[in-house]
Amino acid sequence: MEPLSLQLEHWRPAPGLTQPAVCLRLGYLLLGHLQQRPILAGIAMPDSAQRQQLQFQLQQTPLYLIANAQALNDRLNAYGGQHASQLDDAKAQLAHIAEHSQLRQASDIHIEPLSRGGRIRLRVHGLLQPLLNLSREQLTQLLGRIKVLAKLDVSEQRLPQDGRLTLSQPALGFRVSTLATVHGEKAVLRRLPEQRQLLPINQAIPEPTPRGYLLKAIAASQGLVLLTGPTGSGKTATLYSAIVACRQQHRNVCSIEDPVELVIDDINQSSVNRDLGLGFAELLKSLLRQDPDVIVLGEIRDTETANIALQAAESGHLVIATLHSPSATASLQRLQHLGQPTQRIEQLLSIICHQRLLRLLCPHCKQRANTSATQQHYQAVGCERCEQGYYRRQAVLGCWSPTGHLNYSLYASAKRLLDNGDTSLSEVRRVLGNIDDSQCHDTHRS
Repeated sequence: MEPLSLQLEHWRPAPGLTQPAVCLRLGYLLLGHLQQRPILAGIAMPDSAQRQQLQFQLQQTPLYLIANAQALNDRLNAYGGQHASQLDDAKAQLAHIAEHSQLRQASDIHIEPLSRGGRIRLRVHGLLQPLLNLSREQLTQLLGRIKVLAKLDVSEQRLPQDGRLTLSQPALGFRVSTLATVHGEKAVLRRLPEQRQLLPINQAIPEPTPRGYLLKAIAASQGLVLLTGPTGSGKTATLYSAIVACRQQHRNVCSIEDPVELVIDDINQSSVNRDLGLGFAELLKSLLRQDPDVIVLGEIRDTETANIALQAAESGHLVIATLHSPSATASLQRLQHLGQPTQRIEQLLSIICHQRLLRLLCPHCKQRANTSATQQHYQAVGCERCEQGYYRRQAVLGCWSPTGHLNYSLYASAKRLLDNGDTSLSEVRRVLGNIDDSQCHDTHRS
């Protein structure tokens, strides 16, 4: 059946009628509703993909009318100015949020729908802090802007999506992840490291003892070096610092990452591309034919990758990799669960560096805590410089080898910060749990 035509010149919008962004973007005008079904005017019927987008966004199956092209364009242009102002608002809102995240040194931006409206929270030094509340309309516009910049499907709000976006003002990059919730779609923007954030290893690991153990391990010609810890413990930052530390003219250093977060000169970096069937295992097989001296793996996450990584270490390569695990011993168990025999792990594993991030006390406002005369600990207060009593985070590392010749406790590293007045007892307990002297040991046998 032929669609009905319309003389759009005689149409007048009902009071309060607003044009959905998806209609303006696809070239359709919302005229009103008939028994709750939207009536749309266009110069032609939509194709199947457009029809699905319109139906999903409007939550109803529209009725379509054909309008004169010139008359329709005049109307769309008039509403387009309104739509452009909405885009400008979303653009300014995103820039405002990104600027605050930069000022407060946030690692993540959480954009969350609520039963009414939405909210923005920033993860600052490991803890979520509120930034602002949004109306439902502002939330929708902001999410739409983010998805466009991240090259995600704007019409898809049910399935998780992942992408990346770069802002020019301020100059920041983010990894974007979306997820459907009962209140609507939410997004998390993980801030990508900048070139100036690439720290030399003496700054990434200020404490000499664990830094020395790690430097000795990555100076070797072969073996497996594992950097472990839970999500958000700073493994990637330590990994990049280790890459720079082992970068030498006579070494071919190659990495496989998901994705490449920071481009480093003189390093051959490859990115996982699952759309092309290139996972860690597939790229690692090819990389072994590239005459590498040092192989860096963004993460060991499956049996095949674990097996090839240990094969590479067996065949005379130095392999540096990260592994998600809550402790050093759990890292061993994880490798065993990935099918690696205990004897093989002990033969090839040079060192496990397990790390966490502790917040450092603001030097301008910290106060001495009410502790014993033998313990001079400090506590957070908060001032206009830091707001929360802390101003940045520092990695604490425990180093361990399966042969038992090396056992430097993570708690020993944390206790040094505590005894030096650089962090608080409450912060150590928050991250590591209760701490006592029996846990703060350093065993190293040649």
